[in-house]
Amino acid sequence: MGFFQDLLGTKKKSSYPSLAKIEIPPFTDDPYVGKSQDYLWNFGTNMLDGKLPDTYQPLTEFGSQQFEDMLGLTNRDIAKSVTDSAVRTGMGRSGVIGSNIAKATADASVKARYGDYTNTLTNLKSLLGVGLDTVSGVRTAGLQNQDQKNTYELRKAGLNIDQNSNLYAADQNTFAYDQTQESQSASLNDVLGGVGDLFGDSEGQDNLLGQLMSMFGGSQSSTKQGSAETGKKTDWLQTGMDVSKLVAMFAAV
Repeated sequence: MGFFQDLLGTKKKSSYPSLAKIEIPPFTDDPYVGKSQDYLWNFGTNMLDGKLPDTYQPLTEFGSQQFEDMLGLTNRDIAKSVTDSAVRTGMGRSGVIGSNIAKATADASVKARYGDYTNTLTNLKSLLGVGLDTVSGVRTAGLQNQDQKNTYELRKAGLNIDQNSNLYAADQNTFAYDQTQESQSASLNDVLGGVGDLFGDSEGQDNLLGQLMSMFGGSQSSTKQGSAETGKKTDWLQTGMDVSKLVAMFAAV
């Protein structure tokens, strides 16, 4: 049954209502928490080290191949534009065209390379911030998840403590109830046994039943002499009612 029944070595099933302990489910992690945390942590730390996927690597490089390709296309367009302009003005065979092209492309290259330099520095600064924010976000998300789990486990422990307290109290009540039932049953048996001893069960004995019979004008056995009855005839109905009153009186004591 419980603590008290086990202590006494009894396994008798009690009729007192019992309680059942409810198993509280464990904390469930989101299946994507671990995956996203691992990926973002690696991404953030690699970014802080300047390691990016190939798609984004040119953002951190000065004079990348993509930049040189675009600069070559720009210079070609400049040379074509200067040549076409010289032809329209009748200066197509002049040596001035070459110098004009060289000057125009040099100016464009300097401007483009400076822009590439400043843009790359801006990209590096931005990626540094993204890397720091990513690592910090992973750390914050980890602390939040840990806080959620710890809070849940503390509440779960509190619920289990409450359940154990209720079960212990219920077991105490069950034990007290069973003891009371046993005591009442024993008392009733003692009363019934005492009444039986008091009135006796053998005819002819000098017990209270015989004395009561005498008091009410009868006896435990009637004796016939010849064909005539001797003694006063007992009113058994009345005697039984009076005896039952006495039994009730003794039982109530």
